[in-house]
Amino acid sequence: MFEGHRFPQEQQKILKGILFKVPLMYEHSLSKNQQEQSARGCVLSVKRKENEKFLLLRSMVPSINEVDKASILNDTILYLKELETRVEELESCMDSTDFKGRPARRKFPDLGEQISDNYENRKFSDGKKQSLITKRKASDIDETENPEFNRALPTEGQPLDLKVHIKDREVHIEMRCPYREYLLLDIMEVINNLHLDAHSIQSSTSDGVLTLTLESKFRGAAISPAGMIKQALRKIMGSC
Repeated sequence: MFEGHRFPQEQQKILKGILFKVPLMYEHSLSKNQQEQSARGCVLSVKRKENEKFLLLRSMVPSINEVDKASILNDTILYLKELETRVEELESCMDSTDFKGRPARRKFPDLGEQISDNYENRKFSDGKKQSLITKRKASDIDETENPEFNRALPTEGQPLDLKVHIKDREVHIEMRCPYREYLLLDIMEVINNLHLDAHSIQSSTSDGVLTLTLESKFRGAAISPAGMIKQALRKIMGSC
């Protein structure tokens, strides 16, 4: 009698064990799959953010044409070195223009004082001196009628000359305006705000007038019209 009920009890134990362990095994497998999927999702998210950063970096550096990350990093390093060189050139250029521009600014008050002295001398001198001063005044009038002389005298608060030519993505800028301290830095800040990268700059200062020729290229997809570039530069030139 005891032997006859032994096997059903053992089968029931085995069945209970199966019913208890199988769900645990399935739950463990499901949890493992979820963890793998979660880890895979984290990796994909990190890669996506990394790719977005590389794409942003590529759009900021105009000379990058490659897609792979190593080339983008190498081109970015070269571009940063190039920018560092440009900054050093601008600083040296500023030093030279400061050195040339400071004594030149004194010429304009001297010219006004000289004309005032000539006027007083003409009123109170004798006929011979008055004749010499009259000749000198006539010579001064001839000089002021010369277009080149007029171009050298800055009009206060107004730019002397500004030209902007755009061809494809290249921008050529020529400008002449009264020189002031930090003018080159202000110009470069405007150029950068207009999404332009300057790759050639030539500047000189004569008689308090800055002459600058700048070659640049649009950075990214945004292209500013020539009128907008002129308007932004006139604000800087008008504050001279």
